[in-house]
Amino acid sequence: MNNKQEPTAWVNWCAATGKRSVSFECESELASQPLYLGRDWQGLTDEQKLCLEIQGNKSDVMLAELVESWLKEANNGKNTP
Repeated sequence: MNNKQEPTAWVNWCAATGKRSVSFECESELASQPLYLGRDWQGLTDEQKLCLEIQGNKSDVMLAELVESWLKEANNGKNTP
């Protein structure tokens, strides 16, 4: 599994004009800088947690919350939505 994040966009610099632009493509290996934009974490909703509680037992909810916290840590090291 490749954990390296791909650039979301590129800042491209034109040597002839001195202007910069943002694009979804790298226009030059030497004159482009990658942009890495974070993604918002989407965790379990209260409604989803309630469904787990109704369908199972309290340990199912606790397990779901534990797995959710591990996933949050794996996604940008953030443990808050």
